[in-house]
Amino acid sequence: MNKMFITFTRWIGLSVASVALLVVIGGGLMALQQYSGVQGDVDAPEVEFNDFKTFKNHVPDVKETADLKKIQDEFFNDFDEKSAIIINNVTAYSKSVKQVDVNVPELEKYLFNLLNKYDYDLKSSYLEQLSDESENLLSYGQEIQNGASYKSIEWTDFLNWFSRDFDAKLNAELDRREAQKSELVSIEASLFTVFVFLGIGFVVLMFLIITVLLLKIESNTRSEDNEVTVDPEDTDTTKAS
Repeated sequence: MNKMFITFTRWIGLSVASVALLVVIGGGLMALQQYSGVQGDVDAPEVEFNDFKTFKNHVPDVKETADLKKIQDEFFNDFDEKSAIIINNVTAYSKSVKQVDVNVPELEKYLFNLLNKYDYDLKSSYLEQLSDESENLLSYGQEIQNGASYKSIEWTDFLNWFSRDFDAKLNAELDRREAQKSELVSIEASLFTVFVFLGIGFVVLMFLIITVLLLKIESNTRSEDNEVTVDPEDTDTTKAS
């Protein structure tokens, strides 16, 4: 019975050791894969014509059409309102500092075309900020008209400056988000590695504990087998002699 128990416990210990070894190998490979995935080279994009064909032949459903029309209507209303403010402020500024008159249709066309590279959220943000800054431009011109010793700013330079600054800050924000995303991926990979090795440590610890218990049980079993069993009849015979 004792030998069967020892054989069984040895089998259990061997199984735990095998699992520990597999966990060590698997955890190491997965951790290496996570690390190399963060630090590796950027994969070259694969461009397929079928994707373009699907895109061009996509037929939007009723909800998509309604949502898009609603967004477009909101943008056109916003554009009409904000562009009117911008054009009025720029026109008033150019008159206050005696610059070339503003060609209103051309300026409106310029603003509309300029917004084509942005999505609808950015279009609205661009118009909102530009309308606010055009108020500051008008105030600047009024200060010059009232005798302030400021340099006159060409209104075309103002529009170009705003466009460049908006794009620069937008790109900086996109770079920040990309860097933050990469940092989060690195942290996740590091945490994964830590948890893997904590699991490995736990399995190894359990293996050591089981091994010690097995050795202790085997030692006790051998001690019991080596004990001499004394028969009471042999004891009586000895006394009679």
